[in-house]
Amino acid sequence: MRIVVLGGAGKMGCISVQDLANHPRVNEVVIADQDLTQARTVADIVGSPKVVVQQAAATSHDELVDVLRTADACLNATVYYFNLAVMEACVEARVPYTDMGGLFHTTRKQLELHDRFAEAVRRRARARLDRILGAHQPEPLDETVQAELLAILDAAAQELGA
Repeated sequence: MRIVVLGGAGKMGCISVQDLANHPRVNEVVIADQDLTQARTVADIVGSPKVVVQQAAATSHDELVDVLRTADACLNATVYYFNLAVMEACVEARVPYTDMGGLFHTTRKQLELHDRFAEAVRRRARARLDRILGAHQPEPLDETVQAELLAILDAAAQELGA
């Protein structure tokens, strides 16, 4: 699993980077931060070969989307007023998102993105399922089997709150 920690060089982000780097199911932790010097310092302190550094500014939508496209999830450890912009980038990249929390008004605005976000994550999961099945299934699946698999995927997404 590849996790992008946006703001990973900051006070909250660096602790998250360390925790994720020690998790057995995480293969790579990307410290995505505007301050590359501090990001490299955090990577050196954590001392894990799983940790890589990549420049990304929370104010640059295109830069965020580029960093997120190959991620399995994004942990936004920046200041709360970037939450909406980072969520928008995650929607475009179809990457699951979490953050460190924020003010009530920002959270209410984030909730307005729920339906778009859930659909984007479902579409990503469906695309991954298609790739997995395509690699192991020489014949295309019939429509009934495809419908059953998508129903299972949708049910799982509902269980997870996506």
